[in-house]
Amino acid sequence: MKAILQLAGRGIKWLNGHGWIRSATLACVSLLGSALYLHHQNQVYPLKDWLFVQLAQLFAWSAYLHAACVASGFALVSRVLGIKSLPVKERLVTSMGVGLVLFVLAMYALGAMGLFTSAAAVVLPGALLVAATPTLLSEWRAHRAAQPTRSSVDTPFWLRAATILGIACLGILYLQSMTPEALNYDSRWYHLTVGEDYAREGRIVPFFADYNKAAFPQLTGILYTWGSLLPGLNTPLRVMWLLHNEFFFVLWTLVGIGAAVEWMLGDRLAPGAWTAFCLFPGIFVYDSNLGGSADHFLGFFAAPLMLAAMRVVQGGFAPSACILLGILTGGAALTKYQAAYFVIGVAPVLAISLLWGLLRYRKLWGRNLWLGPLLIVATTTLVTCPHFVKNWVFYKNPIYPYFTSVFTSSYPLQPETAASVSNMWMERSLRPEGTVFERLVGALKLVFTFSLEPHYSVSRPVFGSLFSLLLPAALFVRGKRRLWLGIAVAVTALLFWGYTYLVDRYLQAFSALLIAVTAVLIARMWQAGYLARVGVVVLTATQLIWGADAYVYSGYGYVQDSLALIRSGFDGQAARRFDKYLRETRQIDEKLPKDAVLLFHNTRLSLGVQRRVYQDLPGYQSLISYRHTQSARDVVEMYRKFGITHVVLEPGSWKALTRQEDVVFAMLYQHYIKERFRSGRYEVLELPKNLPRREETYRVLTLGLVGYGDGIYNVDQLHTLEPLPDTLKEYAVPQMRLSNKPPYLDVTQLDAVLAKQGRPLPRHLASTISQRFTRVFSFRNEVDVYVRKEKTP
Repeated sequence: MKAILQLAGRGIKWLNGHGWIRSATLACVSLLGSALYLHHQNQVYPLKDWLFVQLAQLFAWSAYLHAACVASGFALVSRVLGIKSLPVKERLVTSMGVGLVLFVLAMYALGAMGLFTSAAAVVLPGALLVAATPTLLSEWRAHRAAQPTRSSVDTPFWLRAATILGIACLGILYLQSMTPEALNYDSRWYHLTVGEDYAREGRIVPFFADYNKAAFPQLTGILYTWGSLLPGLNTPLRVMWLLHNEFFFVLWTLVGIGAAVEWMLGDRLAPGAWTAFCLFPGIFVYDSNLGGSADHFLGFFAAPLMLAAMRVVQGGFAPSACILLGILTGGAALTKYQAAYFVIGVAPVLAISLLWGLLRYRKLWGRNLWLGPLLIVATTTLVTCPHFVKNWVFYKNPIYPYFTSVFTSSYPLQPETAASVSNMWMERSLRPEGTVFERLVGALKLVFTFSLEPHYSVSRPVFGSLFSLLLPAALFVRGKRRLWLGIAVAVTALLFWGYTYLVDRYLQAFSALLIAVTAVLIARMWQAGYLARVGVVVLTATQLIWGADAYVYSGYGYVQDSLALIRSGFDGQAARRFDKYLRETRQIDEKLPKDAVLLFHNTRLSLGVQRRVYQDLPGYQSLISYRHTQSARDVVEMYRKFGITHVVLEPGSWKALTRQEDVVFAMLYQHYIKERFRSGRYEVLELPKNLPRREETYRVLTLGLVGYGDGIYNVDQLHTLEPLPDTLKEYAVPQMRLSNKPPYLDVTQLDAVLAKQGRPLPRHLASTISQRFTRVFSFRNEVDVYVRKEKTP
C-alpha cells in the first residue's frame, strides 16, 4: 500500500510539473463530475424534459441566424462596398442590417421557387457564413495586426449603477417575452400566420382574403417562415423562437443606440449609452411590448439607417455610402410601411446637403451630385421589389389594396373596397383632422406633448417624456452640430407620425433615435457642471420613479407565466408545459381533415391551425362579400367557389358588419349545419355535402336597429356597412313599416327578425315571435338574431 501511495504521489507531482497535462487532467475531472452529476439528475428529472434544453435550441437557432447575417453583411460592406472605417458598434449593427436584408432576399428567392423546406432553412445561413468566411479571416488578421494595447480604466460608479439597472430591465423584458402568452393580437392574426402558411405550402402564396397578410411588407413573416421550417420544434416553441428573435433584435437596437450616441458625441466612446432605454418604459407596456409584431424589427433599422445617411452627407454622396443607405432603407421598407417615419426623417438632411453641394462643392463632388441620389433610389427599389412584384403578380396592384381606382384591374375587388379601406382599415379617431396647416400645427405641438397625451392603447404617459423635456437644453450645451442633426431626424420623424396616424406603438419604429438624442443631451448636460448634474439627476430620477411600475404592471402576467414555465419541470408538468398555448386552434387543427379549408367568420386569430384559412370581414378583405346573398344556398355556393369546407366562429361574440350577413349566416347555421364541434371559445361547422334548397329572398323584420326603420325588408336591402362614417352610409327604407295600432303586420310569413339586444319585443308581436322564431345569436348591446323554427332543408 505504501508503495502504491508513493507511486501515486510521484504521478501527481509529475502531473503538477507539466502545465498542459495538469490542465487536461483538471478538465477531465470536471467533465467526469459533470457526467456523473447529469447521470444522477437524469434519474430524477430527465434531461429531455429540461426547459433549458428546449430554450437552448431557440438560442442556438437564433445565434446561427444572427451569425450568418452579421458575417454576410460584414463581408458585403467591407469587401464589396469597401467601407472599412466605421467605428466598431456602427460597423456591427450596420453589418447586421445588411446581412438581414441579404437573408430575407434569399428567402424570397427560395419561396418564389417553391423551396421552403427544412433542408433549405438549415443550409441557407450556413451558405451565407461560408461565403463570408474569407473576408472575416482577412479582416480579423488585419485587426489583430493593427490592434493597439489599451490600458484598463476604472468604471465610474454611475456607469456601474446604470449597467446594473439596464441588465435588470433586460431581464424583465426577457421574462415578459419568453412565453407564447406574450403574443399580441396582430401577431396572432397575420404576422405569424404569414410564416405558418408559407412554410405549410412550401412557397410564397397569395392571401386573397386578408389585406394585411396580402399587402403589408413581410420581413417578420419571412423570419417566422424560417422558424416554422426548423426541425425539432413544435408550434409553441416556434412561437417562442420568434419572440426570442425579437428580443435579440432589441439587443441589436441597443447596440445601434450606442453607435448613434457615440456619433453624436463626436465619435467618443459611450459604453453605457444603451441603458438609456430604461428611461423609455413604453416597451414594457402592451401594445408596444415584445409580442411578435413587426414594430421592433423595424425599430432595429432606425439607428443604422440614420448613421448611414450621415455617412452619405459626410462623404459627399459617395457611391458606396449611397448604396449602403439604399440597402438599409429597402430593408426597413420590407418590414413595415412605417419605415416612412425615419426615411422622411433623414430626407431633409440629405436634401439640404445635396443643395449645399450644388451651390458650393460642385467641382469637388462631381458626378456624385446626381449619381448618389440615383443609387439610393435604385438600391432601395431593388431591395423592395420582391414585395411589390409579389403584389403585382398576385393582386395586379403593387400597393394593393391602395389606389384601386388607379390600378383598376386589382384583384380581388368589391364596389365598396376603396371606401372601406379608407374609412374602416384605419380608425378615423386616430387620424388628425383639419387643413394641412392645422395638422402641421397639431403635429408640432405633439413633439412636446406626445408623451403626456397617450393615444390608442396606452392609458398613461410612459414613453418619450425625457426627449420632449430635454429638447430645450440643446440650445445651451456644447458639441451641437451632430446633436442637432440627430434632433432634426428624430423631430422630423415625430412630426410625420403626428401628422398621419396617432398609434403609440408606431413610435417604436424610431424610438432608438429618441433614446439616442436623450442620452446625448444627458451626457452633454453632465459635462456642463455640478449644477447641471443636479438637474439631470432630479429629472431622470423623476422619470425612473414614475415609470418604475410600467416595467411590470402591464407585463406582470407574462412574467408569471414565464416563471411557471421554468417551474413546470419540478412541478411534474414538463410533458404538458406547452399544452395550454394556442390550445383552441391546435385542437381545431387536430380534429380537422388534412384537406380542410377554413373560413374564420368574423374572427381572425387562426395561428396554430395548419390549414388554408380565409376571412370574411369587409374592410379587411375584398374576396368574400355577402352583398349578393339572399338565402343560405347562396352562402354555401359562395363558400364552395373558394373551396371552403368548414367555418370557424365565436358564437355571440362578433356581429357581422352588415345585417344582411347576420341573417343569411344565421339561417345557414340554424337549419343546414349538421356536423359541428366546439374548441374552447370557437365553434367549427362543417358545410353541408348537398346544397340547401332554393328559397325566395328572405324577408326580415327589424326592431330598434340604428339606421333602419322598424318594418319589413328584403334581406338584400340590409347591406349597409355599419363601421363606415355616417356620411357614407345609406339605409334602405322598409317595404312595410311597423305600426303599433291595428291592423298589425303579419309576421308569420317572415324568415327572420332583427331586434335591438335587450329591448323588449312589441307586445302584439312578442308571443308570435317566441312561438315561431328561434333566437340564434345575441350580440351584447347590439342585436338579437331570430330565424323561423320551421325552416327545414
